[in-house]
Amino acid sequence: MSTVQRSKSGCWTCRLRRKKCNEGGPPCSNCEARDIFCHGYGPKPAWKDKGDKEREEATRLQLQARRRRRGSSAATANPSAHSHSSSTSSTASAPGYSNAIAELGSPLLTDFDFSLSPSHDYTDFEFHGSLDLVPNTAPAAIFPEDLWPASSSVSANDLLDVDQFPTQAANPKPAAQCLHFFANGAPPQDSSVSEKEIDLVMHFIGEVCPAQMSPHKPSIAQKGWLLFLLMRSPTFYYASLCIAAHSYSLSLSGDSEARKAASEDYQRYRSFALRGFHSMMESSSCSITGENLICGVQIANMEALGRNMQDCQSYLASAAQLLVSQEELLVTSSAVSRTGAQSTAGSQLLAAVPTPAVQSPSQMEFKALAFFRALLIWNDVLSCSAQRKVPVAAGAYRKLLENNDFALSFQDTMGCESWILLAILDATILDVWRLDQEARGTLSIRALVSRAEKIERIVEEGIKRLSRSLQTAPVDPALAPTDHESSLSHIYSYIFAHSVLVDLHTIVSGPKAGVPETSESIDRAISAWKLRPTSIKPHALAWPYCVSASLASGSQRDIFREVTAQVSRADLALGSLHDVKSVVEKCWSGADERGSTREALHDWKDIMQRSKLSILFA
Repeated sequence: MSTVQRSKSGCWTCRLRRKKCNEGGPPCSNCEARDIFCHGYGPKPAWKDKGDKEREEATRLQLQARRRRRGSSAATANPSAHSHSSSTSSTASAPGYSNAIAELGSPLLTDFDFSLSPSHDYTDFEFHGSLDLVPNTAPAAIFPEDLWPASSSVSANDLLDVDQFPTQAANPKPAAQCLHFFANGAPPQDSSVSEKEIDLVMHFIGEVCPAQMSPHKPSIAQKGWLLFLLMRSPTFYYASLCIAAHSYSLSLSGDSEARKAASEDYQRYRSFALRGFHSMMESSSCSITGENLICGVQIANMEALGRNMQDCQSYLASAAQLLVSQEELLVTSSAVSRTGAQSTAGSQLLAAVPTPAVQSPSQMEFKALAFFRALLIWNDVLSCSAQRKVPVAAGAYRKLLENNDFALSFQDTMGCESWILLAILDATILDVWRLDQEARGTLSIRALVSRAEKIERIVEEGIKRLSRSLQTAPVDPALAPTDHESSLSHIYSYIFAHSVLVDLHTIVSGPKAGVPETSESIDRAISAWKLRPTSIKPHALAWPYCVSASLASGSQRDIFREVTAQVSRADLALGSLHDVKSVVEKCWSGADERGSTREALHDWKDIMQRSKLSILFA
């Protein structure tokens, strides 16, 4: 490796690689040409510590480059298997999204900076010597030490050597025994390992999924596709065991042997899941329809629970790009997931999907795909709102959310009406446009207000309709289950809709609680929060909690304190709920110091970004 001193004003990625940077972009042309993540020219990243974090980031980028090189070789040998590619660093508008961007008068400004499938041939990074990388070590999961003590048993050979991972045609051990047992009823040979995994599978199905699948539904009786995925996809199976091991540990004391064993299970299943996903992406082979997208979302969920938020965003971004690349299935699979029927035109569309292992997707496959698409949209849209960036798959999201069949499926899955996610997406686009215009010195307040009012009218109409529904069908556990769930969904949507109004007023007027329309919208939001029954879990309301609670003052804060007081220790440790609570408390502290009539130095989005926190899978 050359020892020539490079400029210290280049992007952080080139400085890590000890390569000369042309200092364009971001992304710089050097990173863009190699299709790798460009860290830009901002403040020094948290990983730039000349120690373990820097070595972990180097290893991650090295793995990214190796995946691309291997994938490029596979694409050369079989071009049809790699019919699509994506650029991670360049900014491109998603299909069907140009009209929405044009309406706001600005191009797509930001997107996720992670790649999906490789399309070029690259060389490995050349920074091994400078960072003293240990070949047989790999970045372990990042999590609080009191919850998940780091394990030294996970090596690069376990986690990163995808060449050693079996293909999807042959299920990797030890899961093969459990999967075979599920499918054929034959007792497994290794009973000790299999019994532990069966316990975790049942914990995942019976405890974890009901808590994660919907904000208020206690049952998954209609989710037969979940067992189907566990039986058919080893990668999904291991990711689910990892999530189950994490959930199970929350019920154990911090220094018990059982908790240590759960930590070891978490690390082992995590490594199996990551190796399986990398192998799947490199081979472009799926055993079931949309398996790569489904597993990408499930692994993102797994990484969020382990506090690996950067990796979580990476896997979620891969799933988003897969959604764009599978656009042929957007409408067809939405209809099948609701009706169970498949049209001739739909069959023709499915024939064009680059998944040669799948000949005739079943209704169960479509239902599973619809669920994880909804989970992807939900997390990506809310996360991008917090980050003030337009989702890279915004066009695909809009197409799905505007489809009647998918909208119903989305509401069944997330408990929230789809038009609210569209309103949040539009508000995010407006926020990004405002920032761009301010930076250019060309912001028109009249144009900003006009665009905000268009979104506000749609939201107000939705709120009126929800209000009428709640008056005619109040929440009553004595109602038939379907009617009771419908009422809960209306309350859930009602809370989100009022928070959209608060968010809009903040975008237009800034984070000033004393602005009349902002203060009024907070009061209205609090009235909606008072309707929340305890069956709607607080962790499902992370986004509206941040939006509304962060600007509350005086007695307005009481309702939000009551919400967090109801959270159990297990719920508080789940996902990012603890993070959003701390962010809101920082907003309150800052507002108390400056007064409600003055603009906050930083709103909750600024604090979350500065603290490198996230509401993904909250």
